[in-house]
Amino acid sequence: MSLLKNVHVRALWDAVQHRPEERNTARNFWEYVLSKDYFTESNYFITSHWTPTSPQLLWDLYGTERLNFVVKAIGALNPASISLVCVVECGTRYDLPIVIEAQALDACAQHLAISGLSWVYAMTTVGTAAMLWKYVPRAGTQPKLEPLIHPPTYFEADQPDMLLLGNWFDRMKGNPPT
Repeated sequence: MSLLKNVHVRALWDAVQHRPEERNTARNFWEYVLSKDYFTESNYFITSHWTPTSPQLLWDLYGTERLNFVVKAIGALNPASISLVCVVECGTRYDLPIVIEAQALDACAQHLAISGLSWVYAMTTVGTAAMLWKYVPRAGTQPKLEPLIHPPTYFEADQPDMLLLGNWFDRMKGNPPT
């Protein structure tokens, strides 16, 4: 099932297609889709006010400011808690996935360092294509993102196989990071 279900999503998708070099268009698309279609319950919210602590990671290889956001839940672990669910790192259609994934890896590591969680979900986007990950640091090994869908694939928002991502968003809500 494609994500392009209504005129609002289609308009945001079209903006990314017509201005593929602008990160804001991709970020707007994904923030809208996640908040209106997947994390719609009142205890979920998206915030984009977080930036990495490493100054050199605020900018990508092309000198463009990184645009990321996080999905958080109120009461996922206990009634009074606000917890991180998913780190989202957005890129343009022209960004290399490996660069966006490295930025997501860094963002996950930094979020875990301040949140006290032992693992977290991540989503990387290249324009209107997305891939889902799980970040679990393991002692004595190089940190890495583990793909949630095998084989690892970026799914384009206008393709029918986006249903797989929707299923994983439901799993994220049922099994939040701890």
